[in-house]
This record gives sequence, C-alpha cells and structure tokens, in this order.
Amino acid sequence: MCNRQRGRKIQVANLYGRLTNFTQLKDKRIEESVSFLLVQLVRAHHHRIAGSLRELGLYVGQEMIMSQLWEKEGVAQSELADACGLEKPTITKVMERMSEAGLIRVEKDQKDRRVRRVYLSERGKSLKGEVRKRWYLVEEQLFNGFSERDKSALRQFLESMRANMSPGEGSIRYATKITR
Repeated sequence: MCNRQRGRKIQVANLYGRLTNFTQLKDKRIEESVSFLLVQLVRAHHHRIAGSLRELGLYVGQEMIMSQLWEKEGVAQSELADACGLEKPTITKVMERMSEAGLIRVEKDQKDRRVRRVYLSERGKSLKGEVRKRWYLVEEQLFNGFSERDKSALRQFLESMRANMSPGEGSIRYATKITR
C-alpha cells in the first residue's frame, strides 16, 4: 500500500471516528442545530427573492444563470451548469424555459456541434440592473443591523462552511464513497 492510500485510509478513519463520537447527540433535537437555522434562513431568503423576481417574470435560479451571462456571453451550456451547481438534465430544462420566456437564445457551437452556447436576448440584457437592485435590496434587509465587520466575518465563516461541504478528501460524501 502506498503512502497516499494509507494517508487516505487514515483520513477516512479519522472522519468515521468523529462521526461515531456523535452518537451521544442522537437524543438532541435537529431543531437545536445551527444547520436547521441555516436551512430556515435559506428558505426565507428563497421565498423573498422568489417574490421579487416573480414581478419581473423570472423564477429563482434564472437570475444566477443570467448573472453568469452578464459577465460573459456565449458560454457553453455545460460550463453554465458547473458554474451554477446544476446537473446537466436540470440546466437543459432551465434553458428551455428561459428560451421560451425570451431571456436567452441557445445556439450550437460552429466548431463542435455537440456544444450548445448560450446568449442573452435583449430582454435578458435589459433585466440586469433591476435584478441586481432587487437582489441587493433583499441582502440589505438580511443584514439590517450588521456592521461591515460582522458581514465580513460571516462571509468568511460561510466560505469555510461551503468548502467543508464540497466534495473532497475531508468531506463526508468522499468518505462514504471510499468506504462502500
């Protein structure tokens, strides 16, 4: 066994040990966890954004795709899926809906006909300012009473938490894959 494999097994064993140490938490209510609070917050944010975007004829998630396209048009559909954290079948359905709504157009790549490139329509381009304004109005409400220092610290915590949940050698998802 090479050092890399041995190191990986030790990491998995350490992670498994941490997980089994949580058996004493089996009687603790999920509602008492920070994760539960985060889920509630995400749902409330989603609801608030959804209502605001609906007034523009958009669905939640479409603004994320449009935001990518406002920065760079002609992106491959698969790149958009990766950038937005969507599965390939999901992005296909979203592209169809956005195309039908007149927000984007999808064209086959001229060099590689298997690749579909996505472009904003004039309507999609025109929504940039209003979508961003609405997004930041919700964020302003979310952070009412927070100092810039608090917001910066929270951002660092959230970025670390996101990294902790990303697939990789230190994640539960990775450990589950290896041990099966």
